[in-house]
This record gives sequence, C-alpha cells and structure tokens, in this order.
Amino acid sequence: MSKILLPIDDRMDNLMSLSALMNNLMPDCAVITAQSGVEGIEKAGSELPDVILLDIKMPDMDGFETCRRLKSDESTKHIPVIMITAIKTDPQSRIKGLEIGADAFLAKPIDQYELVSQVKVALRIKKAEDALRAEKDSLDRLVEERTAELRESKENLEKERELFKTIVDQIPVMLTRYDPHANMLFLNREFERKIGWRTEEVQNIDMMEKVYPDPEYRKKAYEYMQKATTEWRAFHATSKSGDIIKSEWSNIRLEDGTQIGIGIDITERKQAEEALR
Repeated sequence: MSKILLPIDDRMDNLMSLSALMNNLMPDCAVITAQSGVEGIEKAGSELPDVILLDIKMPDMDGFETCRRLKSDESTKHIPVIMITAIKTDPQSRIKGLEIGADAFLAKPIDQYELVSQVKVALRIKKAEDALRAEKDSLDRLVEERTAELRESKENLEKERELFKTIVDQIPVMLTRYDPHANMLFLNREFERKIGWRTEEVQNIDMMEKVYPDPEYRKKAYEYMQKATTEWRAFHATSKSGDIIKSEWSNIRLEDGTQIGIGIDITERKQAEEALR
C-alpha cells in the first residue's frame, strides 16, 4: 500500500479535512499526518512515504525550508513533494519551490481531481524511479562481484604465471619460443646457460646466424623449424663463447603461429659415445 504524508499546518481542521479527502479519493493509500515541518521531516524519515503534500505556510519552518531539508537528506530525497499554498501563488514562489526540489505546485482552494491526478503521477514517478534505483543497485552489486571475481582471477593468473615461469626456468631442458620467421621471442634459463645468449639480447640480432654460422647448415635448421614437427632432430649449435653444443630438438606449433622449441643437450652423451668407440 502506498503512503501519503500530509504535513500541512498547525490547524487541525485543515489537516483533518485534507486527510479525509485523501482517504475518500484514494482509499488504497495510507495517509500519515504531521502538524509541522519538523514533525513532517521526522515522519518522512521513519515512515518513508511515497508522496509528501507540503504546505508553504507552517509554524516552525516554512514549506520551502522543509522541502530543502527533505531533498538534502539521502533517505528522503527521492520522495516526490507536492507543495500547496493559498498565498504564494506567484511565479517566483513556484520557481523557488521547484528549484529546491519540489515536484509539483498546487494552489488553494484545491481542486480534488487535480490533486488526485498530481498524487497519482507522483506515485507512478516514485515507483518507476524506485525500480530504476533497484536495478542500478543490482547492477552495481553485480559489477562489484564481477570485479572482485576478475581481481581474484587476475591474482590467481599471476600466481600461475609465476609458477609456470619458475617451472620453465628450472627444468633441465632448453626452451625457446619463436615466430614464423625464426625470430626468438623467449629463451629459458637452461638455454641461456647452455648457449650463452639472453632473451633481451637475441631480439636485436639474427639469432640463427649466431648459433648456426654456416649458411648451408643454417638453411637446414630453418627448414626443420618451419615444419614444426615433433620429430626429434640432432643439431650442433655455436654458443656465445664459441663452444659447440650438440643437442636434439622437437617443435610445437601454437595457435598464434609461434612455435615452442624443446631442446636437450646431448654434448656429454656424444662425448661418452666417442670415448667408447
């Protein structure tokens, strides 16, 4: 049931007559009365009516000040206020009332049909605005929840990345990531330790030329890398210090077109085989 607050003035006959009129014209609404602006503000905060009918002339504070306080309070600022007056019917008073937040202005003697029409409009506006605020609050909560989820997801992703990076840097195999043109994008610690080149260094040089200085041999390495085959192939590479590193490689092509190279250092194994022979 909708609630209508009537803080009109200190004359009980005016208050009772308007209250009876509203009960008769809108029986589906509950009517709450107050005899002053202060009492009206208190009841507005506790009862949270759907519409407030406010007389400009009141004993303790006028309707303008009462409306200003109602509209400045977070709990009551969304309640439509219809101002009623018998004396201040000039345009300046109307403009003043609307500027401080009044939603409508009625002059006495009140036309009951106009009063009911204004109250019904105010109720519809209040209901629509309440629904919009509820939807906004729901969306705000949803955004907050989603933001918290994304923040948690991002934190978990960062942890997983750190864990993955730790694993990649600790495993005893060489890992490289390169684009379709064999430009190196990433080298793990084992590759840096074996070959001597670091990721930030190889992005500004022709890595293949450094590792495979012989043009014919480099061409074979290019061809193997372009195939992106998982078949293991043995290569001998030149490290940054000039040492020959013998290794076996397998490639994996990723969806973005880059490839992961997996290499195993077989230098010691080959040396042991040579020694046995």
